[in-house]
Amino acid sequence: MQSHGKAAERLVGERLPAALPADAFHLYPNAEWLGPMRDGGPPRDGEADLVIVHAEHGIFVIEVKSGIRSRIDAHLQERASTQRSAGPGPARPRPLSGRAR
Repeated sequence: MQSHGKAAERLVGERLPAALPADAFHLYPNAEWLGPMRDGGPPRDGEADLVIVHAEHGIFVIEVKSGIRSRIDAHLQERASTQRSAGPGPARPRPLSGRAR
């Protein structure tokens, strides 16, 4: 049985190619990378759920999250859950920095 997180990744991976012109965008699912987690730190391995590459627009990295969103003490918190939901929530872009995360 596939985990809820893997199911969400699969769903995004299936739907995104249909929304992008195949001749202009290249998609790389489960892209592995190696780099420091902080400036001057040792290299560590990681994995991005989906990387989209375009010759003119650059690179867009997607990390798919799943679970239930809840509000506790006015702070939004993500918590993993085995419960099923209607699907992945909306993407929340984060600013890019000069270091690997």
